[in-house]
Amino acid sequence: MANALGTLASSLVAQRTLDYLKEMFPPVLRMFIDFTPQQVLLNQSITTRIPGATAAYSAVAGYVAPDVTDTDVPVTATNFKAASVAFTAAQMSSTNRDLVNEHAAALANSLGQDLLDQLCAIFINANYPLASLRTLEDAVNYDDVTLRGIRKKLNVRKAPALGRLGILNSDAFEALSGDDLVTKIDTNANSQDDYALAPMILRARGFTIIEYPQLPANAIDLNGIFMTAGGVVGAVGVPADANAPGMFDNVPNVAAVEVVTDEDTGLSLLQRLHKNSNGGIQMDLAWVFGFAKGNTNCVELVTEAP
Repeated sequence: MANALGTLASSLVAQRTLDYLKEMFPPVLRMFIDFTPQQVLLNQSITTRIPGATAAYSAVAGYVAPDVTDTDVPVTATNFKAASVAFTAAQMSSTNRDLVNEHAAALANSLGQDLLDQLCAIFINANYPLASLRTLEDAVNYDDVTLRGIRKKLNVRKAPALGRLGILNSDAFEALSGDDLVTKIDTNANSQDDYALAPMILRARGFTIIEYPQLPANAIDLNGIFMTAGGVVGAVGVPADANAPGMFDNVPNVAAVEVVTDEDTGLSLLQRLHKNSNGGIQMDLAWVFGFAKGNTNCVELVTEAP
């Protein structure tokens, strides 16, 4: 039976796109990005805070909260990005293809990859210039020893242990996922009996490690980024739109506009729907976001050995 899309097509695509985006951003990655359904203006400065550390103390004499200093980090929302899809009149009627999943996956891939591109672009020499923030390792040589050395560096800098993330290019991820100690079944959960079901994420030495084939070299021969909470901060919201309800009450709207939000994560997109002259409909999904460097002690960049 052909799939009848009808009036639910666009809403289904938007909701499914959020589902796919949620899968693209595992919880540890979402620790670095503040997703909100609130409106964010292009080039708006948003203050994001890195929580300060506090130490345990003796409470024998009572509870006296020590001073905690949070660090304010301004993030400028310089990116206004959208992905669009159009349904023709024939597609809206019926088709043998699963248009909802096809288009939702494509939209999520476009938006998610672009967001990750902008995140990874933060890691340049101007933002993290110190030689002490570098590990020299060719991508093909990644192994458990590499991870142990990076873990030690972050520990010495007193970087938080919770939420440690690694983003590797495909060569580095391939090498690391083939290391015996990283995949050994009695030391971690990365090894599975069914290799076809092996995870796309590695977890080793306190890091959640993901592969990102589009990881940019950033002029420093970058092949891996390791960071923990506070190393970089980001803010993502939804843009203003002239057709949004209440924007211009006395002007006819040419598009239906609403904010679609995933309640679990706060992931939000602005959805615009407008008809074209031949009976079809176009849907635009958009967001506004920005990233800024954080605490350099919470970042270790891995570059190719000279």
